[in-house]
Amino acid sequence: MISSTGVPVKLSRPLDFLVVADHAEGLGLMQEIYKGNPAFVSDPMLAGWSKAMQEGGEAAAATQNEITKAQAMGTLPAPIKDRRSSAR
Repeated sequence: MISSTGVPVKLSRPLDFLVVADHAEGLGLMQEIYKGNPAFVSDPMLAGWSKAMQEGGEAAAATQNEITKAQAMGTLPAPIKDRRSSAR
């Protein structure tokens, strides 16, 4: 099969099990950054992420990876952590 990075891959042995998971931890975060949620783009980092995502291509892919990493590390900018900033 081909990996998400385009590299052909093959397991050295069969899987014992397979999990299909819905990674919904973002709960709309990427869309809100992309759309330029006013509560988010007041933050320079989030404004930069929004611009890069709207640019598309490699800039968008790199930014989405950066956001995912910040989410995993617990280092997202403060406006995202503020529940009042959500677009509900």
